[in-house]
Amino acid sequence: MTTLTPPMTRRIALITTLLVLALPAAAGAQGGAFGPLPQGDPAETPTPTVQTSTVEDGSTDKTILFIVGGALILGFGFMGWYIMRDARGAAREPEYAGPRLRDDGPHKHKMQAKAKARKKTHAQKAARKAHRKR
Repeated sequence: MTTLTPPMTRRIALITTLLVLALPAAAGAQGGAFGPLPQGDPAETPTPTVQTSTVEDGSTDKTILFIVGGALILGFGFMGWYIMRDARGAAREPEYAGPRLRDDGPHKHKMQAKAKARKKTHAQKAARKAHRKR
């Protein structure tokens, strides 16, 4: 859990407990939460100053929007191309009827046991047929 010695752990726990208990006492001196609010100083309202501004026709804003939109389209296109290229390079080739057949895998024992059971059943059936009356 910790690499501190037990006395050090106890000291840290004691200090943090005292700090936690001392903080609410200091916060209580601020007053109640539902007490009356202090009155603020009335501030003088500044007189409005007239500023001269140039009137824009809005053509610059559209141009910037088209540039940003084009950059986003190119950026997302590049990211998609890069991700696809990386994914194709990391993907393995699928095995279409590869060298490993079902007989070679973990089912080999089951298949041998089934074949043995079929052979035994066939021998029993042949023995019953041999001893029938005709």
